[in-house]
Amino acid sequence: MTVSIVLSLAALAGTPAPALTPPTPLVLQDEASLLQDEASLEERIAACADDTAKLWELAQSLKQSSKYADARKVMEKIVAIDPEHADARKGLGHQKYAGRWFKSSVELMMFRRKEEKEMSAKGLVRLGKEWVAKEDAPFLRMKWVKDEGGHWRDPRTLARLEQDAKYRADGWEQQDLTWIPPKEFPKRDQGLFKCGDEWLTREAADQFHAKLHTPWAIPGEFLVMGTCTRNGMEWAREYTDAIYPDLVRIFGKEPTEKPRVLILNSLEQYNAFAGGDPARNMPGYDATGFSSLHYAFFADSFFDGRTQPPEYLGCGVGYWDYKPELTGWGKLSIRHAAGLSYADVIDPSWNTVS
Repeated sequence: MTVSIVLSLAALAGTPAPALTPPTPLVLQDEASLLQDEASLEERIAACADDTAKLWELAQSLKQSSKYADARKVMEKIVAIDPEHADARKGLGHQKYAGRWFKSSVELMMFRRKEEKEMSAKGLVRLGKEWVAKEDAPFLRMKWVKDEGGHWRDPRTLARLEQDAKYRADGWEQQDLTWIPPKEFPKRDQGLFKCGDEWLTREAADQFHAKLHTPWAIPGEFLVMGTCTRNGMEWAREYTDAIYPDLVRIFGKEPTEKPRVLILNSLEQYNAFAGGDPARNMPGYDATGFSSLHYAFFADSFFDGRTQPPEYLGCGVGYWDYKPELTGWGKLSIRHAAGLSYADVIDPSWNTVS
């Protein structure tokens, strides 16, 4: 190997060295040339006079020639003539907010901080591009409207009340929450129950309403919904009606609408509603974990997603399981669920709901 290296070096010794390419000299533009270019730019700007369209064409031409500083000078001239020239403003990196143009993100940020502080002192919060009263913001986010009395109401509730008034004027009557036309009164009078489009016996109606998506809904002092038998649901209404006066006395306030309470027919169904049921693609509605501790919980994440925006259905949830070892807890669960519903409806957390 040593011999090979020596022979290679000997061969290289007889090879002439390659010619070196001299570096390209750095050409600096002298001051006179710079002044001439600047004078030329000023002449081109002057030639456009106050015609912003021509000035904009000039700015674009300069940008295409990579003369960005010159293009910026032209856009500044445009803005001086027309402060609302959006293209020139954007070309300069300006941002518009609240009817004003800001020359930098920092300038805009400082303004918004100051604005936020001033508006907060007035009790206002930002909602989209507008400032609204802090107490109105949750309802506006939910797209609620004010009724004639100045109270915020869900438009869907107002629509239902309007439809109810029309049914009543046409002589219809209610079976629970279902409106019945006069021609179907004989079916109701026979002791049948309207379930969807069919009239069913009590036993068949119990099967229909035993499912979570088709519960009974029986109005009393509360709106008592549930999947228990009709007999059990009527007892649940009796229990909730009985504690209503005590709740009014304890809280010192009566709700403006009926509290909603949900009573399920088994511990299994209660646990599925609280924790979710992947087999039925059903989410859990107990965000706190209290369902496993107190025989009842408040379903604070219960929404009807079939409407937009989703309708909030938050309510107290309990169970009445008729198994011998569990049925005795039913009354306690119902009372607890009703108390949770009552407390929420007299003082709902609208910010959370919205």
